[in-house]
Amino acid sequence: MSLKIDQYNMLNFDGTSRSNFREYKTKLLAIGALKSGFDEALLNDLPTIAGDTKEKENREKNVTAWSYLTLTLDGVPGQMLSTISDKKPYKTWKMLCNMYDPTDVSAFTRLNQELQMAELEDPYGDPEPWIVNLVSLKARLGVISQNYLRDDMQLISYVLMKLPKELYGLFITTYQVQGFTSITLLSSDPSLESIGEAM
Repeated sequence: MSLKIDQYNMLNFDGTSRSNFREYKTKLLAIGALKSGFDEALLNDLPTIAGDTKEKENREKNVTAWSYLTLTLDGVPGQMLSTISDKKPYKTWKMLCNMYDPTDVSAFTRLNQELQMAELEDPYGDPEPWIVNLVSLKARLGVISQNYLRDDMQLISYVLMKLPKELYGLFITTYQVQGFTSITLLSSDPSLESIGEAM
């Protein structure tokens, strides 16, 4: 699960994965902080009022941020740029965040459904991507509200319930007999991986 880098070594986001947006968002804001502070134009609607002392600086930040968005967005997110006639990077950024990384009740509903529907794609393969996805969904639920955050024990129980019993029966029984209150989901991962490799 990594972002595409184009022929110009630019970060690209095409809207195919919400988790890629979070990585894109983090990296673009970091680039913006390093390059003339254009991250401010993404996070705030910088005014460009004639005669204002910050007019030139804000205009440059807006142009730089808009240019980075234009160069790094493909697919549906890239097409969204054409809907912003005044080329305000803040509007585009807000739309992208609302669409690909929402933090409201509807996001909770969607994330909770994603968590419930997350299945181990290949029972014979490595379960690590599935577990990483579950941990990511858990963290995103916690960002919306600490009340929605599931603890590791709940997630481990969920993983054990979702694993195919015919393949992971011994593993599941071992955890049920020994208990799993003293481990975290990520620390259980190597055990799952070794079982997946053995199959």
